[in-house]
Amino acid sequence: MKNVICHFLIFAGMFLISGGLYSQNSVVIVPGTSDWVDTGFSFDGEQVGFVFASGYVIRHDYASMSFDNYATPAGRGPNLLSNSFPCQTCNATSLIGKLGVNGDPFLVGERAYIKGAGRLFLTVNDSPLYDNQGAFVAVIYKDLASICTGNRPGGVVLSNEEAEKKGDPLAESEKETTFNLYPNPASQAITVEIENATESTEIKWICIYDIKGQLVKIEEGPKLADSKISISTPDLPQGTYLVSVLINQEVKSKKLIIN
Repeated sequence: MKNVICHFLIFAGMFLISGGLYSQNSVVIVPGTSDWVDTGFSFDGEQVGFVFASGYVIRHDYASMSFDNYATPAGRGPNLLSNSFPCQTCNATSLIGKLGVNGDPFLVGERAYIKGAGRLFLTVNDSPLYDNQGAFVAVIYKDLASICTGNRPGGVVLSNEEAEKKGDPLAESEKETTFNLYPNPASQAITVEIENATESTEIKWICIYDIKGQLVKIEEGPKLADSKISISTPDLPQGTYLVSVLINQEVKSKKLIIN
């Protein structure tokens, strides 16, 4: 697990050094076995904050490494099982938060608005006694408006209709930049194809993790002029993997089967 956290910290450091984050934004690592993590962010309840989360955690207490024990920030298992510790109403092994040391836990999942006031703490909704592997990565925005205006102070958010009338490029950015992965299942190679990229889209890296949460491959993201990148996979044993792509300030992930 230390290797996993180390990789995440390296990525976070690269992210910060690259200038992708501003003073009001931050990346926080939440290990699968951690207690409450102090994000260092205090919200005043007037500005709406926002959290993007990615990564995955394997509930290692189980002898069988079945895919049911894989958890995204939204929770563990295909049915998003409920859990009793420390948030009874949240999904098992999901990313949860609270405002203030004595605040009530709430589900953060893959994305959440922060509308209340207090210091934000994050953890994984599972007993810290379990030897979980992996970690979640949370990108925290202190002011939701900073996302919509590209971190420009004093910016104005236009509706889709207004943006189309004004010819504003914001209308184009409403399409989410994501990626396709094929073939899947694969054996010798996979192709990662970026969709809905714009001139401002930045692809940092493409990572492949095994079922234990260990990094097995990393590739630099394709240049903007090239929306596809081929990754050789014959050295990967048969099994289930996670392909994660850092697109702008958000990690997007998809399951990969190697046969």
